[in-house]
Amino acid sequence: MPGGAGVAIAEDVLPAFEDFKLQRNKMKSKRYFLMNIHKGEIILVGCGDRSETFEDFCLKLMETGEPRYGVVDMPTRAGGPATKLVFVAWIPDATAKIAHKMVYAATKETLLREMRGIMVNINATDLSELDFTIDEHGHVF
Repeated sequence: MPGGAGVAIAEDVLPAFEDFKLQRNKMKSKRYFLMNIHKGEIILVGCGDRSETFEDFCLKLMETGEPRYGVVDMPTRAGGPATKLVFVAWIPDATAKIAHKMVYAATKETLLREMRGIMVNINATDLSELDFTIDEHGHVF
């Protein structure tokens, strides 16, 4: 499936997202999953178990120093069972090459249009932009 900037979405990405959203099949009991662009295609590069935290997600998202996309099932500030699906475009200012920044920025909206059910969209270029909470209505603080 063609994405922005001539980048395709690998055929397993959107079915994996649907499974993640519904917590079924291989994505059952997962807290997050990660994607990157490799050879002109958005691919899955990892996921984390439900026992992992938002901090674990952030560490995995940032570990290569390169841009990545991530989706995390994040608890709301209200606590309890309420969660929201949060899409994070991690495009680090300090370490990402200009060309990579441009491709990830151009591709993000296309990917988001295909991932129905995302409640919050975060663009992060440094660690401080990953410090937020979400209320039960999907508002970011």
